[in-house]
Amino acid sequence: MSAIVLRPLCVFAFGVLLTGAAPAAAQISCRPVFDAIDKVMTTPTHMVRSVPSPGGEPKKGEAIYAGGAIYQKTGPGWERMPVTTAQAAKQERESRAKATIACRIVKDNDPVDGEPATLFESKTETKTETTTAQVWISKAKGLVLKQEIDIDAGKGGQTHYSVRYDYDKVEAPKL
Repeated sequence: MSAIVLRPLCVFAFGVLLTGAAPAAAQISCRPVFDAIDKVMTTPTHMVRSVPSPGGEPKKGEAIYAGGAIYQKTGPGWERMPVTTAQAAKQERESRAKATIACRIVKDNDPVDGEPATLFESKTETKTETTTAQVWISKAKGLVLKQEIDIDAGKGGQTHYSVRYDYDKVEAPKL
């Protein structure tokens, strides 16, 4: 999902969701994945991203979506990003329109922390990169619970992200 990998940490969850080339019978519309991503933008959300680090601890990043604002953890504190959730959602929709995206259901019941979820696989191709992702969507809430994302930017390199989502008692952080 090219747009969702909004390069600033603040929007690290999106643009990277869709994956692909499955047998035709297994392919589905990407609408459930898009709807879940769109819903994250309007729901108070705390995301924690982990990126493997060669020979060391994974690099972690955090973002919070609350009250239409996006906050990114920088060192010990938080900062409010200049982009709003509405602007990020618009960028996500524009990116989807420019990409080739395919989705399929991998597993209809694959719980995340005990919460029933459907596991989708997606593949997004743009002129500059291919993103494959596994996306777990809550069956009850229709929200993204977890993503495993691989980005292949050709000569620009490859990156893997793990993202976890929490919606329980999320508030804007103290700045």
